[in-house]
Amino acid sequence: MAKQSRNVDVVIRVHMHCRGCADKVSTCLRGFDGVEEVVIDRENHEVIAKGANVDPLMVLERVQKKHFGNAELISPKITEIEKPEPPPEEPEEIPIKIIVLEVPMHCPQCAVDIRRRLFEIAGVLRVEPNMEEGRVTVKGAVVATALVEHIKRTLGKHSDVVSEMPIEPEKEEKEEVVEQKEKEEEEEEKGMVAYHYPGRCCCGRDFCPCEAFNDENVHSCAIM
Repeated sequence: MAKQSRNVDVVIRVHMHCRGCADKVSTCLRGFDGVEEVVIDRENHEVIAKGANVDPLMVLERVQKKHFGNAELISPKITEIEKPEPPPEEPEEIPIKIIVLEVPMHCPQCAVDIRRRLFEIAGVLRVEPNMEEGRVTVKGAVVATALVEHIKRTLGKHSDVVSEMPIEPEKEEKEEVVEQKEKEEEEEEKGMVAYHYPGRCCCGRDFCPCEAFNDENVHSCAIM
Protein backbone atom coordinates (compact mmCIF):
# COMPACT_ATOMS: atom_id res chain seq x y z
CA MET A 1 0.00 0.00 0.00
CA ALA A 2 1.47 3.33 -1.06
CA LYS A 3 2.13 5.88 1.65
CA GLN A 4 -0.17 8.90 1.31
CA SER A 5 1.38 12.39 1.34
CA ARG A 6 0.39 14.59 4.25
CA ASN A 7 -1.05 18.00 3.33
CA VAL A 8 0.94 20.91 4.72
CA ASP A 9 -0.48 24.39 5.38
CA VAL A 10 2.20 27.03 5.10
CA VAL A 11 1.17 30.28 6.81
CA ILE A 12 3.10 33.41 5.88
CA ARG A 13 2.59 36.87 7.35
CA VAL A 14 2.52 39.54 4.61
CA HIS A 15 1.53 43.17 5.09
CA MET A 16 -1.15 43.64 2.41
CA HIS A 17 -2.63 47.15 2.19
CA CYS A 18 -5.11 46.57 -0.62
CA ARG A 19 -6.68 44.02 -2.91
CA GLY A 20 -3.86 44.57 -5.40
CA CYS A 21 -1.29 43.37 -2.82
CA ALA A 22 -3.36 40.27 -2.17
CA ASP A 23 -3.63 39.52 -5.88
CA LYS A 24 0.15 39.81 -6.30
CA VAL A 25 0.77 37.27 -3.54
CA SER A 26 -1.86 34.89 -4.85
CA THR A 27 -0.51 35.10 -8.41
CA CYS A 28 3.13 34.44 -7.44
CA LEU A 29 2.19 31.33 -5.44
CA ARG A 30 -0.47 29.88 -7.71
CA GLY A 31 1.03 26.92 -9.60
CA PHE A 32 4.28 27.08 -7.59
CA ASP A 33 5.99 23.76 -6.78
CA GLY A 34 3.75 21.71 -4.48
CA VAL A 35 1.19 24.50 -3.95
CA GLU A 36 -2.33 23.30 -4.70
CA GLU A 37 -4.37 26.07 -3.10
CA VAL A 38 -3.74 29.65 -1.97
CA VAL A 39 -5.91 31.31 0.70
CA ILE A 40 -5.60 35.06 1.36
CA ASP A 41 -6.57 36.52 4.74
CA ARG A 42 -6.27 40.29 4.29
CA GLU A 43 -7.59 41.19 7.72
CA ASN A 44 -4.88 39.22 9.52
CA HIS A 45 -2.28 39.87 6.78
CA GLU A 46 -1.71 36.16 6.26
CA VAL A 47 -1.29 33.92 3.22
CA ILE A 48 -1.95 30.19 3.48
CA ALA A 49 -0.37 27.91 0.86
CA LYS A 50 -1.77 24.38 0.90
CA GLY A 51 -0.39 21.28 -0.75
CA ALA A 52 0.93 17.78 -0.29
CA ASN A 53 4.56 18.54 -1.04
CA VAL A 54 4.97 22.18 -0.09
CA ASP A 55 8.38 23.35 1.03
CA PRO A 56 7.79 26.17 3.56
CA LEU A 57 11.16 27.76 3.03
CA MET A 58 10.83 27.80 -0.75
CA VAL A 59 7.36 29.37 -0.50
CA LEU A 60 8.69 32.04 1.87
CA GLU A 61 11.66 32.75 -0.38
CA ARG A 62 9.42 33.15 -3.42
CA VAL A 63 7.14 35.66 -1.70
CA GLN A 64 10.11 37.66 -0.39
CA LYS A 65 11.86 37.67 -3.73
CA LYS A 66 8.83 38.57 -5.83
CA HIS A 67 7.10 41.30 -3.88
CA PHE A 68 7.37 41.36 -0.09
CA GLY A 69 10.83 41.28 1.40
CA ASN A 70 9.41 41.63 4.92
CA ALA A 71 7.33 38.43 4.72
CA GLU A 72 7.85 36.02 7.60
CA LEU A 73 7.00 32.37 8.17
CA ILE A 74 4.38 31.75 10.86
CA SER A 75 3.69 28.04 10.46
CA PRO A 76 5.09 25.44 10.45
CA LYS A 77 7.96 26.34 12.75
CA ILE A 78 11.25 25.45 11.17
CA THR A 79 13.88 24.25 13.63
CA GLU A 80 17.15 25.87 12.75
CA ILE A 81 19.81 23.34 11.97
CA GLU A 82 22.90 24.02 13.97
CA LYS A 83 25.72 24.62 11.61
CA PRO A 84 28.96 22.96 12.62
CA GLU A 85 31.56 25.44 13.73
CA PRO A 86 34.28 25.85 11.17
CA PRO A 87 37.62 24.45 12.27
CA PRO A 88 39.88 27.09 13.77
CA GLU A 89 42.21 28.60 11.26
CA GLU A 90 45.82 27.77 11.82
CA PRO A 91 47.85 30.90 12.44
CA GLU A 92 49.97 31.88 9.49
CA GLU A 93 53.62 31.08 10.08
CA ILE A 94 55.70 34.24 10.23
CA PRO A 95 59.17 33.91 8.70
CA ILE A 96 62.19 35.06 10.63
CA LYS A 97 63.35 38.43 9.37
CA ILE A 98 65.58 41.40 10.15
CA ILE A 99 63.60 44.57 10.89
CA VAL A 100 65.24 47.97 11.30
CA LEU A 101 63.29 50.62 13.22
CA GLU A 102 63.98 54.32 13.57
CA VAL A 103 63.42 55.25 17.22
CA PRO A 104 64.57 58.43 19.01
CA MET A 105 66.94 57.61 21.88
CA HIS A 106 68.22 60.45 24.09
CA CYS A 107 70.33 58.48 26.55
CA PRO A 108 71.69 54.97 27.17
CA GLN A 109 68.70 54.21 29.40
CA CYS A 110 66.38 54.77 26.41
CA ALA A 111 68.22 52.04 24.53
CA VAL A 112 67.97 49.71 27.55
CA ASP A 113 64.22 50.32 27.89
CA ILE A 114 63.55 49.76 24.19
CA ARG A 115 65.52 46.52 24.21
CA ARG A 116 63.71 45.27 27.31
CA ARG A 117 60.27 46.14 25.96
CA LEU A 118 60.83 44.56 22.56
CA PHE A 119 61.86 41.28 24.17
CA GLU A 120 58.37 41.16 25.67
CA ILE A 121 56.99 40.34 22.20
CA ALA A 122 56.77 36.66 21.37
CA GLY A 123 59.03 35.69 18.49
CA VAL A 124 61.73 38.32 19.08
CA LEU A 125 65.16 36.66 19.09
CA ARG A 126 67.59 39.56 19.11
CA VAL A 127 67.44 43.32 19.69
CA GLU A 128 70.37 45.64 18.91
CA PRO A 129 69.77 49.34 19.67
CA ASN A 130 72.13 51.91 18.11
CA MET A 131 71.75 55.17 20.03
CA GLU A 132 74.07 57.16 17.75
CA GLU A 133 72.07 56.34 14.62
CA GLY A 134 68.74 56.31 16.40
CA ARG A 135 67.91 52.87 15.04
CA VAL A 136 67.05 49.47 16.47
CA THR A 137 67.69 46.21 14.63
CA VAL A 138 65.34 43.38 15.55
CA LYS A 139 65.65 39.75 14.50
CA GLY A 140 62.71 37.40 14.94
CA ALA A 141 59.47 35.92 13.65
CA VAL A 142 57.41 39.06 14.22
CA VAL A 143 55.37 41.61 12.29
CA ALA A 144 56.96 45.03 11.97
CA THR A 145 53.76 46.87 12.84
CA ALA A 146 53.53 44.90 16.10
CA LEU A 147 56.94 46.27 17.13
CA VAL A 148 55.90 49.84 16.32
CA GLU A 149 52.63 49.53 18.24
CA HIS A 150 54.32 47.94 21.26
CA ILE A 151 56.92 50.73 21.51
CA LYS A 152 54.17 53.34 21.25
CA ARG A 153 51.99 51.63 23.87
CA THR A 154 54.69 50.83 26.44
CA LEU A 155 57.15 53.70 26.02
CA GLY A 156 55.10 56.41 24.32
CA LYS A 157 57.73 56.72 21.59
CA HIS A 158 57.01 57.12 17.89
CA SER A 159 58.94 54.76 15.63
CA ASP A 160 59.10 54.05 11.89
CA VAL A 161 59.99 50.94 9.95
CA VAL A 162 63.15 51.61 7.92
CA SER A 163 63.61 48.19 6.34
CA GLU A 164 62.34 44.65 6.58
CA MET A 165 64.28 41.73 5.12
CA PRO A 166 63.45 38.02 5.47
CA ILE A 167 66.27 35.63 6.28
CA GLU A 168 66.87 32.60 4.08
CA PRO A 169 66.79 29.30 6.04
CA GLU A 170 70.39 28.39 5.12
CA LYS A 171 71.67 31.82 6.07
CA GLU A 172 69.71 31.66 9.30
CA GLU A 173 71.33 28.35 10.27
CA LYS A 174 74.79 29.74 9.54
CA GLU A 175 74.11 32.81 11.67
CA GLU A 176 72.91 30.65 14.54
CA VAL A 177 76.09 28.56 14.35
CA VAL A 178 78.27 31.70 14.30
CA GLU A 179 76.36 33.24 17.22
CA GLN A 180 76.65 30.03 19.24
CA LYS A 181 80.39 29.83 18.54
CA GLU A 182 80.93 33.46 19.54
CA LYS A 183 78.96 32.88 22.73
CA GLU A 184 81.03 29.82 23.61
CA GLU A 185 84.27 31.74 22.94
CA GLU A 186 83.14 34.58 25.21
CA GLU A 187 82.32 32.14 28.01
CA GLU A 188 85.68 30.43 27.60
CA GLU A 189 87.53 33.76 27.70
CA LYS A 190 85.81 34.72 30.97
CA GLY A 191 87.09 31.67 32.85
CA MET A 192 90.20 30.85 30.85
CA VAL A 193 93.71 30.98 32.32
CA ALA A 194 96.56 30.79 29.82
CA TYR A 195 99.21 28.18 30.50
CA HIS A 196 102.40 27.67 28.50
CA TYR A 197 104.16 24.36 28.41
CA PRO A 198 107.03 24.11 28.66
CA GLY A 199 107.25 27.22 30.83
CA ARG A 200 108.90 30.29 29.40
CA CYS A 201 111.64 32.04 31.34
CA CYS A 202 112.72 35.64 31.61
CA CYS A 203 114.96 35.28 28.58
CA GLY A 204 112.03 34.25 26.38
CA ARG A 205 113.22 30.71 25.68
CA ASP A 206 111.18 27.56 26.27
CA PHE A 207 114.04 26.14 28.32
CA CYS A 208 115.97 28.36 30.68
CA PRO A 209 119.39 27.06 31.67
CA CYS A 210 119.31 29.12 34.85
CA GLU A 211 116.33 27.07 36.13
CA ALA A 212 117.85 23.68 35.28
CA PHE A 213 118.40 21.27 38.08
CA ASN A 214 121.85 21.72 39.60
CA ASP A 215 123.54 21.71 42.94
CA GLU A 216 122.72 25.37 43.60
CA ASN A 217 119.04 25.14 42.48
CA VAL A 218 117.87 21.77 43.75
CA HIS A 219 114.12 22.72 43.57
CA SER A 220 114.14 23.50 39.87
CA CYS A 221 113.47 20.99 37.15
CA ALA A 222 113.10 21.06 33.38
CA ILE A 223 112.61 18.42 30.72
CA MET A 224 115.76 18.15 28.67
